[in-house]
Amino acid sequence: MNLNSMYTDLLESIINRQLRDISSTPCEYQSTLASVAKTSRLFNDLANARLYRDIVVYDDDNKSIVENDNCTYIHINQLGKFVESLTYQNFLKIRSIELHCKSNFSKYDYSALYEKIGDFWTHTQHNIEFINFDIDNIRRNQTILQFLSKDCYEIMEENDEVESCVGSKPSKVWNLTNWSVLAAQELTSLPLWSPNLKTLDLFIETIIGDVQFPMQRVKIPNLEQLNLNTTLSTQCFLSLNPEVPNLQKVSISYSHSFNKPPINFNDYQMVDFDKLTDLELKFNCLHSDCSCINEFYHELSQNSHHFTKLKNLSIVNHNSKNHVRNLEQYAFLLSSQLSDLFNKFTSLEYIYIRINEFVKNDTCKIDWNSFNKSIQMLPSLRKLIIADFFNWWAPSIQLTRTLMVNTCTCQKCHTIKSLFQQMAAYDEDNHYTHNFDNYCFDSTQIMMPNHIDLVKKANSKFMSYLINHYKSQFHESIIYSMSASYFREHDNQLLSPFKTLFMHGQLRLLASSLKRGNTHLKVNFGGISI
Repeated sequence: MNLNSMYTDLLESIINRQLRDISSTPCEYQSTLASVAKTSRLFNDLANARLYRDIVVYDDDNKSIVENDNCTYIHINQLGKFVESLTYQNFLKIRSIELHCKSNFSKYDYSALYEKIGDFWTHTQHNIEFINFDIDNIRRNQTILQFLSKDCYEIMEENDEVESCVGSKPSKVWNLTNWSVLAAQELTSLPLWSPNLKTLDLFIETIIGDVQFPMQRVKIPNLEQLNLNTTLSTQCFLSLNPEVPNLQKVSISYSHSFNKPPINFNDYQMVDFDKLTDLELKFNCLHSDCSCINEFYHELSQNSHHFTKLKNLSIVNHNSKNHVRNLEQYAFLLSSQLSDLFNKFTSLEYIYIRINEFVKNDTCKIDWNSFNKSIQMLPSLRKLIIADFFNWWAPSIQLTRTLMVNTCTCQKCHTIKSLFQQMAAYDEDNHYTHNFDNYCFDSTQIMMPNHIDLVKKANSKFMSYLINHYKSQFHESIIYSMSASYFREHDNQLLSPFKTLFMHGQLRLLASSLKRGNTHLKVNFGGISI
């Protein structure tokens, strides 16, 4: 090793480790890197390589996304400045761009960013993953894929040979490693055989006119992730019936409504479930005489080879439909089918479950003991998230709110119970506006009752406020669902003590029963991790 390489390694260590270690927040680390980049040409190259590698644009509604030191965070108000100052050299350092914004009240415009990137791609081929989570924006305007592909569609006739297009001149869309498809017609026009295409995200809400899919199977050779975000998206993909030999992550959304065929495992023969690392199944069934959800999971469990790679599994009631028969199927799945499923997928490390997030329901009961035994079958499980715990699970297993917060009698919980009752009374005086900006804890009232009376209106309302606060930490994206974390913990200093109250109660006992020797397992009950 020569002196120059040793010197470079030392500077890289300073930038990638030491500066990060002394920075208290990702934004502080980002600011420090920007300052260091101004000190010398070599520092500029090294710091910019880190700063421009992964870009995340966010708005005020998505401030909780700022948690990863490996990304550079840009507030939407600074996007114009970023686009204006982006140079060709720094563009080549970009590996990914994510837009975490909501254009519901504020109407954000990304056209300048699209145009700048498109101009750079006129001069070079450089692969970038570009994910726009702003669904209102792409509904109203267009995706970057649509922007780039306006002049490069290749219309395939029904009798065309798919392979004949492989020699076509690469267009700008080939630089995108992920595509967001909003219309069925795009699937018949875009070069799906692009060797750089790693992620395909279908968000098809309506189909206008007739769509003629190619008769020949299209091979998508390097596709690793497939997101089918709507029922129509799934149907279009099945009609396309492509070859996807390298698929690793799959998200399927399907509603067996009154004008759709039932969910059928055999329709997905192009997917090798044994080779997947990530699987997300978002189903619902609105037929009172149907069991297609249970039949799908049965076939999935039976279609078994000894060596499976699945690490992450998400079980979701699509659109949280509370049709009784639909919930009965999910209750049966969680109570009676998980053992067979986990006998096949023995290496699971992450499970996410959301069945009924809107309606409190205890008619379709879950067999907790059976669910408990199934979870204990997974020695590698590290994270279990039950997003709808307070709405469906707690009533089903007869876990009352009183048992959640009144079990522990330690001094710390006694103080927190006093805080709970003081804040509830304060909120009552302010007509339940949940505005605690001017609240101050009165330590002289520490001798309040060591039992929270949840029959009392003020206490009951404050309890509901807390639970809704914990539930609001879940952000389940309707596009690119496997590319974003479902859970973003809120850093609310005023409300954080109440987690202790829940963690010292019955939730701790439930978590202990699920872990049963698996000390590495974290259980998230509706936003409270134990």
